[in-house]
Amino acid sequence: MTALIVVAALLCAGQSLLLADPAGELSHAQANQWLWQADNHARAEQWETSKFTDGASEFQISCQGDASWCWDDPYPGAVTFRQTNGWMAGNVPSRGFANSSDFGEAFDIDKGITVAARVWPIHAHSGGTLCLSAANRSTQDLPGKSTYVWVGWAVPDEVRFYNSQNKCLKRFKASVDYDDRWSVWSFSAKQVGDSVAWDLWIDNVHQAADQPASDGTRHTLVHTEQSASGNTVRFGQRAMMLYPNVTVWDYVAVTNAGVIPGWTGPSTLLRTAPVREPEQPAALTDERKNELLRLAVFKEYMKADALLLDRRHSDAIASCEKALEKYSTADPGLKIVLWLGEIRALTALGKHEKALQLCDELLAKHAGKFDAHHLDVLRSLKVAACDNLGRVDDAASVVDDMIAALDASISALLNPALANPGFEEVADGNDAPGCAWYCRAEAGFRSETSNPHSGSRCLVFTNASGLAPEVYARLYQVVHVLPGTKYELSLWVRGEDVAPGDHLTDWASYQLDFPSGSFAWRKVSTTFTTKDGQGSLNLGVNVVNKCKALAIDDISLRAAGTPAQVKPMLEQNTGLALQMGDAFFHGKKYREAAEAYKEVMKADGASPDYLAKATYQLALCYEKSGLARSARVYMLRVTEKYPGTDAASQARGMLYLWDTYGAPQGAK
Repeated sequence: MTALIVVAALLCAGQSLLLADPAGELSHAQANQWLWQADNHARAEQWETSKFTDGASEFQISCQGDASWCWDDPYPGAVTFRQTNGWMAGNVPSRGFANSSDFGEAFDIDKGITVAARVWPIHAHSGGTLCLSAANRSTQDLPGKSTYVWVGWAVPDEVRFYNSQNKCLKRFKASVDYDDRWSVWSFSAKQVGDSVAWDLWIDNVHQAADQPASDGTRHTLVHTEQSASGNTVRFGQRAMMLYPNVTVWDYVAVTNAGVIPGWTGPSTLLRTAPVREPEQPAALTDERKNELLRLAVFKEYMKADALLLDRRHSDAIASCEKALEKYSTADPGLKIVLWLGEIRALTALGKHEKALQLCDELLAKHAGKFDAHHLDVLRSLKVAACDNLGRVDDAASVVDDMIAALDASISALLNPALANPGFEEVADGNDAPGCAWYCRAEAGFRSETSNPHSGSRCLVFTNASGLAPEVYARLYQVVHVLPGTKYELSLWVRGEDVAPGDHLTDWASYQLDFPSGSFAWRKVSTTFTTKDGQGSLNLGVNVVNKCKALAIDDISLRAAGTPAQVKPMLEQNTGLALQMGDAFFHGKKYREAAEAYKEVMKADGASPDYLAKATYQLALCYEKSGLARSARVYMLRVTEKYPGTDAASQARGMLYLWDTYGAPQGAK
């Protein structure tokens, strides 16, 4: 089950919230600040809801899969986010306090924004636990626009800033100790000339203010890299949780009253509110023991990662090997981060044979134990080792495996898994395993081998009850779907004396009516679009009226078009195909490289940069193969079709060299 957490603050963009300030100190300049405290919460059956102190707006938190939000555990009156399995648990990204607030034009970076929170990291790492991104209209005309920044801790004492592409913009040692205790983090952003200045305070201490802005002031970070986040201001847990993380929150405050150094909320509430210390459980559950083991293994990796960042590669290898010995009995899926750290260090030292040997050993013994993300990283490291050793065919074979795995993931998203869609499977006492049966009518169903639409079986319903309120039978299953996505739903039906009214529905997303009377097999279908935030669909057949026999077979549900969630995966697949072409090209296998580049050029929805590079590389393949005229044709195509790309610039340079210093034979 996917570990997805959707968090939305029900605030209208541009809305100003006046809070009841306990000391009566709320000024007009602070009118659009708000405060959330985790111990002001109420529970609901499907949603965990926490109200803001304005008494109306709420957080709504939906938890699915391995990641979870826990109220009052382990600290009374606090909310804990637990994601202890790492990125891609269950082969999908784990999400945290993602996009917890989207204020749009409610904030003005010209005035300055400050976010404060009281948090507690528990023996773990987060790429960005106290976060803010800013890219509203006040910054959209800046050169490069503003940075989508996430800032967070790496226990015990390192702080890191990341952008939206997961690039580490800055890392430094915090000047205060915040490991295993409550601390107040204040994070601010403001426009300074042509850039955005970011500042971080931990317990009122300004952190690493060593970067100068255009006005001469110094800040923790000054940056203007392009942002993909749109016209928004957000804060909260980092969307993609790359590593195990356990984080406790109890208060959060936001203001647009400017950059307030070391701000702790209205009337210093975050600093003065009661602090609740942890309560140690009498005995650890197996689940908690596994959680602590995972975090302990990851903490060992963080030590090695710090050594890698400092280019102390031999020390990193020794650190990983020592930790692997210490946790030799742990599940291989837990230890993968240590193995990957060792391989990275071996590669940096030029020990490619040993790196390749370790990659092969892990892929042979433990591939099934690794999540999709780490398996992909492992394969990428093997490709790099093969490239460095000149093993072109081996590198291409691994890339082909990566493409196949990604194709399978894309197919799974586009074609949701249905239980027994052709009704070929039966079980003792159950002719429709995988489905649930609800019946308030004289109705039933059975598996039949006579006259199926395809295969050897179909499912046949009977009903002796006439149409009446709440008198019906329903066979249903829950299917996982993508939010905001158009789907095509179809199935084959045949009937004998079927009264009108039977249909397929979940009452919220779609209704597909069945024919009435007596009829041979025919296909019925409909299209519908899932709602934003919707992750599941109830696929159910409602038998509501009399029928002698209503047979169904071959249910199909598939995404129509290319959902937004799939586009990055298709782009990644195109990038892998390009990587395969490059591997062949560097190995001087120009025929094979040309075929790979042609596949990239045919890819649906590929970015202009990828298409331009593939076309440019194809021209080089033709040049190296002595097909100079074809080389010139494709060089010109790059400049004409993709004029603004880096590949077009390279192509113009190559054409200039040919024209100035002599083109390859036949290229004129």
